[in-house]
Amino acid sequence: MASSIGPDRKICLLVHLTIFTWYLFTLWTNCSLQTADRHPGVRSYGGRWKYLTFINLVMQTVFFGLCVLVDVIHVLLPVKQTRSEVPLILTTARDFYFTVLCFPVGTFVFASFWTLYTYNRELVYPKFLDDIIPVWLNHALHTVIMPLLLVQMYLQNHKYPTRTKAIGALGLFAILYLSWVLWVHHASGIWVYPIMAHLSPVGLCLFLGGASLTMAPLYLLGEELSRMIWSTTDFYRSRLRSLVLALGLDSDSTLSGLGLDSNSTYSGLGFDSDSNELVSTTTLNCRLFYMPMGRFQFHFSFVKQQFI
Repeated sequence: MASSIGPDRKICLLVHLTIFTWYLFTLWTNCSLQTADRHPGVRSYGGRWKYLTFINLVMQTVFFGLCVLVDVIHVLLPVKQTRSEVPLILTTARDFYFTVLCFPVGTFVFASFWTLYTYNRELVYPKFLDDIIPVWLNHALHTVIMPLLLVQMYLQNHKYPTRTKAIGALGLFAILYLSWVLWVHHASGIWVYPIMAHLSPVGLCLFLGGASLTMAPLYLLGEELSRMIWSTTDFYRSRLRSLVLALGLDSDSTLSGLGLDSNSTYSGLGFDSDSNELVSTTTLNCRLFYMPMGRFQFHFSFVKQQFI
């Protein structure tokens, strides 16, 4: 079980800036390879943009660039200003982008590539590509993406949208990409991936349909992993809120003062109101004193522990 304590904003900025720089370097290297005369896919219709691996690389680069922007805003601006419209929109966009696209698509690229590669590499990554694409770049495109996604999931607690909205958006992405793949074949007569040339029409439909349907379980996997990583945090939030309500302190002012308002902004517990990230630990001391009138007096004292 991962710790429920999230890193400081400056640490997040440092990590995100490092990953963003890595992706920029990988993207630049990939685009600057002198493969126009040797790589048949690069010089053919659609160029690199017909490969899901390249689309995913751009997607991850944009995402971590957005993370850097959000972190810079939270580091430079006072807390109250980070709750204004623009920072909240950027944080919401970051969470939606990661949960709905970056994690499912990145995981799909990682899992599908290495599954087919292990079975028969000629179906997805022919051997002649070893002389064109460096080994380290191949792993940067198909391997490193997975641990970096897990680092991000551990680093920040992302707010997941409703499953209907998320799976609908992910399904739309899959339909658009499959339409693009079929259009490339229609316009140029080539298949994006060698395995498609070996399949019958029925087999191709099953392959594309199966690949699209795996996106939804991958989204649910990300949701479950996030729940497991951050369950300790959620558990204590829930228990504290239940305790407050059980004691009759359910007014809006009381809950808001404890950071347990209806918008789930746990500022009183050291949580970032934008992304529900725990930016500092808080010890809550609750003391109950029996009063002569038969009522309990509920005392709170917060001992805030800053990060060392």
